[in-house]
Amino acid sequence: MLDANEFGDAVAMLYEAAAVPEVWPTAIARLAEIAGCTGGLLFVHSGQGTNWVASKEFSPVFQRFLDQGWMDRNARMAGLLAHGGTGFVTDHDLFTEDELAETALYRDFLRPEGYGWGTATHVRSSSGETIVFTLERKFELGPVSRRDTELLDSVRPHLARAAVLASKLQMQRAQVSLDSFEKAGSPAALVGAGGALSAANPGFEALIGQISSGQGTRSRSRIPVRTRCCKRRLPISGMTGLAIPARSRCPARATAPPSSSMCCRSAAWRGISSRAPRPCSSSRRRPEACGSKPPCFVSSMI
Repeated sequence: MLDANEFGDAVAMLYEAAAVPEVWPTAIARLAEIAGCTGGLLFVHSGQGTNWVASKEFSPVFQRFLDQGWMDRNARMAGLLAHGGTGFVTDHDLFTEDELAETALYRDFLRPEGYGWGTATHVRSSSGETIVFTLERKFELGPVSRRDTELLDSVRPHLARAAVLASKLQMQRAQVSLDSFEKAGSPAALVGAGGALSAANPGFEALIGQISSGQGTRSRSRIPVRTRCCKRRLPISGMTGLAIPARSRCPARATAPPSSSMCCRSAAWRGISSRAPRPCSSSRRRPEACGSKPPCFVSSMI
């Protein structure tokens, strides 16, 4: 078992990560070390997409996992959610040896990547998000033992609270950002996968009304965002909001009435951004396009 100092350090790092997202990779790596694993990740899955953060070593592996479309074929996650337990479970809790050999996730991705053994747990937040924490072990090191999961279970209550707290703090930071843009006179909104509207300040709400009245039956709950383009230009790899890049054409302008002189800009957010956003290329080429109205900000939360 962990001694008092090791346990205290691990728990303290989790709560620090909840408040300071940049600490998550180190906190995850520390828990992986405790369980004899190589790395791990924390991801939050909801109807609006997936936010994730991973230890430094496992981050490139999970990026390939996403790029290759394995999230939609994640048999391990399906098994974890169906298991219904409240502690850490292992691959052998979910699958037999024959099933592991035949399951595409293991056969075609994890094992070719050098992995194939792991342990995971999940938490359901009050807002409906599924928060999953998983630790991965190199295949050559063998399965995660029951002793390892018992060690992790002793830390799990703190992990669950820290993960839920981090999710809430993220949304609070995003709301503060929206409020800040409103005070600056700039419409701003947060969108999820496929353009689902997560939150908007009053200025953007008014803009939606203009768009809706100009385009008839368009739903106010969705705004057209060039998602594929955005994912290609901005790697989605953190627990914070990421801005939608607007280089040659602005999503809001593309849907605004012809008389609108509103110009979009893009910014990378980490909570409240301290970096001034850059104007899109169209406004740099044609300053008069912006008119006298403030810029509009559209940020993706995935």
